[in-house]
Amino acid sequence: MITKNTLYQYFKDFADNHLQIKDYGYGDLWEISASQATQYPLFWVSPQPSNISGNDIIYNFSILIGDRVEDGEGNKVEIESDTFQIGLDLFATLNLHTELDLDKTSTFTPFVHDFKDKIAGHLITLSVSAPFNYDECAIPQL
Repeated sequence: MITKNTLYQYFKDFADNHLQIKDYGYGDLWEISASQATQYPLFWVSPQPSNISGNDIIYNFSILIGDRVEDGEGNKVEIESDTFQIGLDLFATLNLHTELDLDKTSTFTPFVHDFKDKIAGHLITLSVSAPFNYDECAIPQL
């Protein structure tokens, strides 16, 4: 069974292996840059409510891909282009995991926001589903 821990590792592996991404985080969006210095571009995963539908678990995430805005937003278009491409790279990578069903309908929303640093990029909605078979034998009990 695919768990949130498994998905966390998929996202972390993607961020660690992507040549453009310099930092990775997981949690609520307000936690970005809250306690430590952030390196950019940043890949941040924010879990959203999940659903069970029939024999599927549907995991939902907001993915923020951002970079520091410099020169009075002079690099904003370049950041939007780069972060959009990184998002496409993520979808291509997740599509390789045959045990997942990647929802190929998604929204890429450009943003500029002042966290600890002023960053721009894309906020991406992402959903994947995995089988759930209601197997009582998998329950850790006596």
